[in-house]
Amino acid sequence: MFKISLRKMLLTTLFSMLFGIVIACGSDGTAEAPASGGTGVINDRVFVREEATFSMDDLVTIGYKKSSEFETETLGGASEAWYGFFEQRDIEVWVYGSHEEALSAGVPIAETVISKDPGQTDPLIPVVNRYPAFAVAGNLVLLCERQLATCESLIDKLP
Repeated sequence: MFKISLRKMLLTTLFSMLFGIVIACGSDGTAEAPASGGTGVINDRVFVREEATFSMDDLVTIGYKKSSEFETETLGGASEAWYGFFEQRDIEVWVYGSHEEALSAGVPIAETVISKDPGQTDPLIPVVNRYPAFAVAGNLVLLCERQLATCESLIDKLP
């Protein structure tokens, strides 16, 4: 009987620690770049090139096709917001003044976007929420269609 109680206690402790780790990874609505100097992958989020500053011209030069510009008042200080395509995938781009601004203002909003349920699905359009992942590359926040690799292929081509 003591062994069963000990097992239950160990499992409860292990579960509590795991739950605490999950909660500690961003439950307050803010996100920080990983401790490795702003570079790394966390679940469906990537934080890279913290020293870089990019413009929309940089993205267009490497093949990003701008489609529609959005208003930025709900994006916490972004100077530009674009919907467009790269390698036949949708990528939404928010431009901030610095990597720090992208992290402090853009990441909480991006977290909200990727946490939304897919909603209704249609056989002709199987994925309603097309942004289940995001990346922060320098001063850019990128919402990635279907998977993180969509944004990673764009980031790999940035100067």
